[in-house]
Amino acid sequence: MMVSQTGEAAAQIPVVDLNSDDAAQKMLRAAIDFGFIFVKHQDLELTPDNVEVQRSICRTAKGKGGVLYPLRQVRKKPWLGRAFNIGEFVGGKAQQSFPLPLRFHEVELGLFFGKCHALCNQILELLAEGLEIPLEDGGKEWFRSRHDQDQSPSGSVLRLLYVSLKQKLPVSLCSDNARSIPNCRH
Repeated sequence: MMVSQTGEAAAQIPVVDLNSDDAAQKMLRAAIDFGFIFVKHQDLELTPDNVEVQRSICRTAKGKGGVLYPLRQVRKKPWLGRAFNIGEFVGGKAQQSFPLPLRFHEVELGLFFGKCHALCNQILELLAEGLEIPLEDGGKEWFRSRHDQDQSPSGSVLRLLYVSLKQKLPVSLCSDNARSIPNCRH
């Protein structure tokens, strides 16, 4: 185990490349050992423009419907961020009203939601494969079939997070690919 800046032991949760041949086994092992899974995935196409759109959405949506203020919620450690939950899109349309700043980005958010849901399905298939669910019981489709948007609402929620850039993020929250982000400690 690594030691964090506070002197506590830090978990070394592996990052699983979803395109690797042994992704299903690595994901299952991480879930068993840590109860948590980090994944490496390159197909969401998060360009700097997309990231900036999401940041601007979070900044301008303060105090609007659907926004959570974690500092007002009971927590052991304060978290200086905000979250905005977006429900499932049906036929490319959001099923909730958006605050004005988000209305201009409904199409982009819908596309991003779809990509995230596809990634979720890929993860669910890999977990089912790792668990070796028999084909007659549903095989690798077992989890995914319960989130099939063509059959019924999946219950999926897209949560946009905003973390204040006024504070530096601890190195443990910055991925190797994100070391150039100004708010990450180096």
